[in-house]
Amino acid sequence: MGWWRPLGALVLAVLILLQPVLAAQAQSLNDLSGALGGGKGGAGAVGGLPSLDQASPSNVAGVLQYCVKNNYLGGTDKATGSSLVGKLTGFGQGTKGSDFKAGSKGLLDTGGGETFGLGGSGLQAKITDQVCDMVLKHAQSLL
Repeated sequence: MGWWRPLGALVLAVLILLQPVLAAQAQSLNDLSGALGGGKGGAGAVGGLPSLDQASPSNVAGVLQYCVKNNYLGGTDKATGSSLVGKLTGFGQGTKGSDFKAGSKGLLDTGGGETFGLGGSGLQAKITDQVCDMVLKHAQSLL
């Protein structure tokens, strides 16, 4: 009758030992959620990617410059991106504003005072690649 008691004690001991591991795993999931645009700094994100609707042309130009400078765009996209930065800023005239400066640091304005930060490594770098492609297309549509 009492054969299950040692088994129950063993299960309880394993659960107690695994508690820090489970807590760390939960933190990893929170980090992943943050990388996908969840929580603060990810406003306007749908499916992990931010919305470009609220970004000013100046902010888009700054983000595009960030993407070119940090090699998130390559080949002809890099050349196109560089050209578009010049066109959107009036060839250097609009690079002094706070929107452009924030964008050139990798901060995309997603509206309501929230930003989406680009860069990083791993999953965040892959998301940044996709956002840079979106910004390039959006910048082309602004002209």
